[in-house]
Amino acid sequence: MDYQSRYGFKLIEDFPENRLLPDLFMGGGGKRIDSPVQWPAQRDYLLDMLDYFLYGPMPPVPAKVSGELLKTGELYGGAALEEDLLIDCGEFRFGARVLRPNKGGKFPVICAYTMRGFMWQLPAEWETLCQRDYALALIDINEIAFDRPEGGGPVYQAYPDYSGKAIMAWSWGIMRLIDYLERRSYVDTEKFIAAGCSRLGKQTICAMIHDERIALAGAAGSGCGGFGSFRILGSPRGPEQNSSTVETIGRMMCNFPHWFSENMLSFSSVQPPYGVKKEYRLPFDMHFARALCAPRCVISSNALDDVWGNLYGDYGTYLAAQELYQFLGAQDNTAYFYREGAHGYDKSEWLAMLDFADLKFRGISRPGLSLLNKGIFDLDKRVYFDWEKPAPHV
Repeated sequence: MDYQSRYGFKLIEDFPENRLLPDLFMGGGGKRIDSPVQWPAQRDYLLDMLDYFLYGPMPPVPAKVSGELLKTGELYGGAALEEDLLIDCGEFRFGARVLRPNKGGKFPVICAYTMRGFMWQLPAEWETLCQRDYALALIDINEIAFDRPEGGGPVYQAYPDYSGKAIMAWSWGIMRLIDYLERRSYVDTEKFIAAGCSRLGKQTICAMIHDERIALAGAAGSGCGGFGSFRILGSPRGPEQNSSTVETIGRMMCNFPHWFSENMLSFSSVQPPYGVKKEYRLPFDMHFARALCAPRCVISSNALDDVWGNLYGDYGTYLAAQELYQFLGAQDNTAYFYREGAHGYDKSEWLAMLDFADLKFRGISRPGLSLLNKGIFDLDKRVYFDWEKPAPHV
């Protein structure tokens, strides 16, 4: 089952070459939108574009999702409850785990994946989540789709006609988890959060743009196929179109062919040195993904030693998407955070996300907010793109 574009997108390799980030206000008829009331239709157009070229089809949406509580227990001296669940989608079932404050009330829920074996560990930041009145809902990625080049996994066994890729399949799993959670008495259904790092940062973004029940996304080290630009590369030092130090879509499609649609192969170099060339003909870049989150809240985080993650291109997609956030009057709903160190999901990134969520959800201003939006690049936005948001109607 291939993705069928609603707007008739086709794999045309002779799109005009564009070395800057494409104009996200340009509609399918070659005319720019000029009013926020036109954004929902433009959003649908851009989402279809990303699904056709990048994400591919989604597994079937079940008619009903239910859940069974398998086991419950207390954590952190009784301050939190831990619940093991079986989520039933009819033709498909998967396990999940919830950690939540052991008291009455409705809480924001952070929905995330874990890797094999990691699900049963209890990092210190998880206790902090419960202390700050957040719940955490977890799925092991292998409950949905295997993270291996040949693909496969439970969702493909349940739906034999499904031919999509892992990033979309994992995102679908988060959506089904939300289907279950939104009917729980302890859940604040207006405050779902998606969070993840690296490949799961890419998945977090995909889930956020496909499920508008998610009010905030925290994407850490998402890099290529996340918030990093496909066509503009660089490090904390500045622009560096160097495919040996920064991951490109060509190298990623070669090493991880199970993550994204094969349609991206037409716009990537899958032979060494995997340089950027065909990417200039892509009709989109990942500022489209950031914009598709608008006007909802997004915080991206990166480690300063993670040169592979394209921090320079990530900042460019942030600036470009800000044009849309400003256009919608939601410019305060995006943030970024840098930390010292190497690639990974550090406790400081969890805390930055929580501080941002506390501000947006509860109006609480914590000291950690002073660490957000501390830029490392002093650049004019026009090094990334040559358009700007439409002028307001007078």
